[in-house]
Amino acid sequence: MRDKLFHSGEQQRELEKTISVQLKAEIQRQMRENDRLTEKNRGLQEDVRRLNEQNGRILNRVEPLSAVDKREELEFYRERRIQELEKEIQARETSEVELNDQIFRQEERMLDLKFQKETFDLQYARL
Repeated sequence: MRDKLFHSGEQQRELEKTISVQLKAEIQRQMRENDRLTEKNRGLQEDVRRLNEQNGRILNRVEPLSAVDKREELEFYRERRIQELEKEIQARETSEVELNDQIFRQEERMLDLKFQKETFDLQYARL
């Protein structure tokens, strides 16, 4: 009888240890899952906040602008257009400088070729 009680007590302790280990593992897994879902929730909340701000900006644009707001918006677009045109001018000037450089090199090459031709003509005439 004692052996049976002792044996069942050992089985109970082993079962408690097994349950304890499994419970700890499950708690850890649930905590990791909770952390993952919390991070995902934060990201989604940030997306919602960003989209709400974007909607607010869009809705604010739909409202009629005051004269000052219209003037400021036009000034902003003018400044942006001026910056775009200045960039375009700078790109064209750079392109023009490169083309002039190429023309100069080609003219030098043409003069060299003319000189070589005259040299060959003179040599041919001597023969």
